[in-house]
Amino acid sequence: MMVERDIYRWIINRIERDEVLVITGARQVGKTTLMKEVERNLRSKGKATLFINLEDKDYLGMLNESPKNLLRLLKNEKTFVFVDEVQYLNDPSGLIKYIYDEHRDRIKLIVSGSSAFYMDRKFRDSLAGRKRLVLLGTFSFREFLRAKEKEGLIEQYDLLPVKREILALLEEYAIYGGYPRVVLEENPREKREILRELINSYAKKDALGMDIKEEYKFFQLMKLLAGRTGMLVNKSELSSTLGVSITMIDNYLYLMEKAFYVSFISPLYRNRTKEFTRKKKEYFM
Repeated sequence: MMVERDIYRWIINRIERDEVLVITGARQVGKTTLMKEVERNLRSKGKATLFINLEDKDYLGMLNESPKNLLRLLKNEKTFVFVDEVQYLNDPSGLIKYIYDEHRDRIKLIVSGSSAFYMDRKFRDSLAGRKRLVLLGTFSFREFLRAKEKEGLIEQYDLLPVKREILALLEEYAIYGGYPRVVLEENPREKREILRELINSYAKKDALGMDIKEEYKFFQLMKLLAGRTGMLVNKSELSSTLGVSITMIDNYLYLMEKAFYVSFISPLYRNRTKEFTRKKKEYFM
């Protein structure tokens, strides 16, 4: 089932702008699906498109050899080129800079990448003025309702039976989150299995890529945070519980945020110094 993302129309409305769209977000939130829907929209309007998935080693090797090799795949017409998993390139910023600076009159580039950690490490150039960053998260609650074909309930919220139904759906959303595969699965046991798979497969892959030495401690911290979502982060308590230094806790929290596993909200103070020094709330994504 295809669920239209809130950001989809925004992308369609600015797709002709003179900028490279960089879609980033956690693994399995629907970046590839979103890009394919945008490509489908363009094709329906008669636009030329090309979709490249860099998990395909042939494409990866070709573009690592030289970004100029992309031109061999194109006809002599303006083409919207989608590059999925751009962080696999040795120098993704080199590709973007070359296409934008030399060929933006005939190539519109839309790329996606998982984990801000990989993106920061691989992007050697700031690409200021060339790119527009688009963050795709898990389903918002409105998107969650849309996936359940219940979005219309929002307009009827004042009705008591509807309010009860929305609160029940909100409880499901709070428990299982907004990962598309999890939301679209009806069986609670299968939902838990999918979440377990996300942790075992993708989080462990990220941990390996981020050179985390004490993987067990990293995942223990992740479990603690998952059980405390919406609460203030007490780094001293976490340090004591896990038997690691506060410096290591800081490092792990930074990496988790970069991988889009958690989000931190600062308290609101008129004094900006207090805003930066007081404890933040953590939300597990």
